[in-house]
Amino acid sequence: MCKSCEIINQSNLWDSTLHSCVKQSVHSMLVLKDGTKVYGRNSQQVKMDECPRVKYNIKDYTPCDMMCKQQTHAERDALWKAQSLGFDTKDSVMFLTGHWVCCDECRQAMKTYGVKECYLLNSGDKIINYVSFENDEPLGIMDKDYSEAMEGYYAE
Repeated sequence: MCKSCEIINQSNLWDSTLHSCVKQSVHSMLVLKDGTKVYGRNSQQVKMDECPRVKYNIKDYTPCDMMCKQQTHAERDALWKAQSLGFDTKDSVMFLTGHWVCCDECRQAMKTYGVKECYLLNSGDKIINYVSFENDEPLGIMDKDYSEAMEGYYAE
C-alpha cells in the first residue's frame, strides 16, 4: 500500500461523525520522535454534495466555516490529537496528502508544537513539496520518495 493510501485509510478511522471536504480531502500523519504515528484530516460537520466555493465561484474560504462548518485542517487535527493523548510533538515530522501547501495557521501550529519538517505527498509516495521549520520557508518541489525522507529519522 502506498504511503498516501495508508495516511488516508488511517486518518478516516479516527472520527466517522465528521465529513471530509468534498473539494479538497486532506489527510495527515504526524510521526513522533519514538515512531508513534498520529493521523489527522480536514473535517466539517455538514456533508456537502458540491463545494459552495466552486458552485458560487467564491475565492476566499468563508463558506468553509459558514456553510460547511469546517472543524479543522489535517495538520492541526493530528497535532491536537497528539497533544490530547499526552504525546510530546517536539522534533516530530508531518506528512500531508491531498494538498500542495500548508496555510499560515497550520505552519504556525506546527512550528509552535515543535514539528521539524512537513512533507507534502502526491497520491502515491512521491514528495511534491517540503517545509523546514528551522528556516520556516518552503524548500520547493522535491523528487524524493517517502522512504528516502524517512531515512535517518524514525523507525517504520
